[in-house]
Amino acid sequence: MTSPTPATPKVQSGTRVAGSLSRKLERLLLLVGLPLIVMLGVMGWAGFQLSQSFEGREVERVYFNHLNSLQSALLNVDTGIRGYALSRERRYLEPHTLGQRSAKTAIEQLKTDLTFASEVSLLTVQATSFLEDWALRSIGVIDRNGLNSSGQLELISEGKARLDAIQAQLESIFVGSEERRRVLRE
Repeated sequence: MTSPTPATPKVQSGTRVAGSLSRKLERLLLLVGLPLIVMLGVMGWAGFQLSQSFEGREVERVYFNHLNSLQSALLNVDTGIRGYALSRERRYLEPHTLGQRSAKTAIEQLKTDLTFASEVSLLTVQATSFLEDWALRSIGVIDRNGLNSSGQLELISEGKARLDAIQAQLESIFVGSEERRRVLRE
């Protein structure tokens, strides 16, 4: 009869096979897995950067919407006052009234967005002064002195000069932002 083979050599052989298989699996994981992990990390980082870029563009879009709203509202205020000065009919103050509300809303929104605070601080001061000082004073002068007021033309000219200064500042902000975007694209 044949003698049974000892169990120990089989276990050792199985361990050797398992060890060899384990080393091959480790090598395979290092060759395939590590680059895959690195690639996933780079893709995650790129996705984050892209998301930040879109978020930045959204913030800028909202900011420009507020600036455009302010610009339009201030023009309406000026138009309403000019219409009222020419006609002395309160119905021509409607663009002024609507513009006042819209401008105040836009100013508040611009003040709360700290991303562009340095760009808009002077603008919001000028716009507020235009609304609260010049526009209200103009209506009072027109109410008191009528159409033939000697100060009326100077007052309207002052309003135009103030509005032109605000328009120039808005244009500067728009051009500066466009320049920043162009530099970032290059």
